[in-house]
Amino acid sequence: MAEETIQTSESFNDVALETFKDLAGSVIETKNFVLNQAPEVIQQYLNWCVISNTIDVCLGLILIIGLLLVWKWGINKLKSMHNNLYDRHYNAYDKCDNRFVMIGINVILVIVLFPIFVETIFSIVEIVKVCVAPKLVLIEAISHVVKHGTLP
Repeated sequence: MAEETIQTSESFNDVALETFKDLAGSVIETKNFVLNQAPEVIQQYLNWCVISNTIDVCLGLILIIGLLLVWKWGINKLKSMHNNLYDRHYNAYDKCDNRFVMIGINVILVIVLFPIFVETIFSIVEIVKVCVAPKLVLIEAISHVVKHGTLP
């Protein structure tokens, strides 16, 4: 019985040693694969950062320009309505009502445009950061992955 225990122990050691060798081989293959692919993956990540932020900038500018055009059109429409009403009822229409409407429209426009403008500026800063300091972008991305488990 002691002989069987020794043989079982030796066979277990052989299996464990073989498993460890296979595992070490897999780790080495994985390391080599990662090291071979890392430069291409890094370049693709930096390209994605530039492209996604460029899209954000373009959409932000389109929204800002579109809202300003709608605002200008609305102001012109409001002025023409005011002139028509004032011509018809020159004593019954008070000019200060139009001024309060204009102030309200401008305040709403600023409230809507400000976040879009800020996000567009942040996207421009990110594009510049990728172009000027790509290693910093990679370090920030790696630290985000370590903290949160996902890419930023």
